[in-house]
Amino acid sequence: MRTSTSTLSMDDDALFPGFTTHRIATRDTEIRCVVGGDGPPVLLLHGYPQTHAMWHRVAPALAHHYSVICADLRGYGDSGKPASDATHAAYSKRAMAADMVELMRNLGHTRFRLVGHDRGARVSHRLCLDHPDAVSQLAVLDISPTRTMFERTDRAFATAYYHWFFLIQPFDLPERMIGADPAYYLERKLGGWGTGLARQFQYERSQSRIGGSLWDYPLRFLDNSPLFRADKVQTPLLMIANDEDDAVPWQQGIEFFLALRRLDKEVYMFSYNGEKHGLRRRINQRDYTRRLQEFFDHFLKGAPAPEWMEKGIPYLQREKEKEKYRATEEGDEP
Repeated sequence: MRTSTSTLSMDDDALFPGFTTHRIATRDTEIRCVVGGDGPPVLLLHGYPQTHAMWHRVAPALAHHYSVICADLRGYGDSGKPASDATHAAYSKRAMAADMVELMRNLGHTRFRLVGHDRGARVSHRLCLDHPDAVSQLAVLDISPTRTMFERTDRAFATAYYHWFFLIQPFDLPERMIGADPAYYLERKLGGWGTGLARQFQYERSQSRIGGSLWDYPLRFLDNSPLFRADKVQTPLLMIANDEDDAVPWQQGIEFFLALRRLDKEVYMFSYNGEKHGLRRRINQRDYTRRLQEFFDHFLKGAPAPEWMEKGIPYLQREKEKEKYRATEEGDEP
């Protein structure tokens, strides 16, 4: 595999101090990533429509204890954008997962810890299914079992998520229409994205590209559902499902959590009150970063299990618990 290394861009230099950039050729594309720190390897995968930059507050903290790799998935950021075809297999979660395994092997890591948000978390699910020996621990943020999402749709969904139908139109209709006034489209659409509704059509024809409805391809839906593969989970899991998630109903995260608990799997779930699809408040970002570090320290370095892993956090103590990690720097948001 071909690898190139360079200093960071101006933006990455500010976001990821002490990290280096790499461009690594996989079987049919090229993946860009930033790498920093020293210790057991941890791969962080972004969601949609983010890039590796979404981890800029988490990665430097983890780098004190781990070798941290933040990659752009194919089709995102500065990674390669291979040509697709009528099957869209080039942008399947399976293809993206294979890229990440090749990336990590090229960096010298045949087995690693994996953290994924949104799209990156679904790629992480696929990676664990296709390459179970590559992942030692998994943490996922803001995703839910596919089948549950498909079973909750109505007319309001098609109205709110019209863009899924628009963006899957043949080349070059979407490109020309957006290109007529891209600033307006980005501000109008991305500025208010997310309603918390289910997204069946996203999985039929857009991101997941299953190819039809649940009734057309029931076995495909079962094969893509984390809930119906929960018995295959072999690694401890840390997950987030926020109560105001406006992209994925948080109840679906609870369903997956309960399925794993029913199977006596080791799983921990955090739900940050008032947070949407991702953590916005600084105190919650710091809190989750510390939990993630403690999670990995326990399983990888033999550190004692923190109290929250042994006893949980009572609902009425949740805000007081976060005070332990409150930012102390002047000017930080509480």
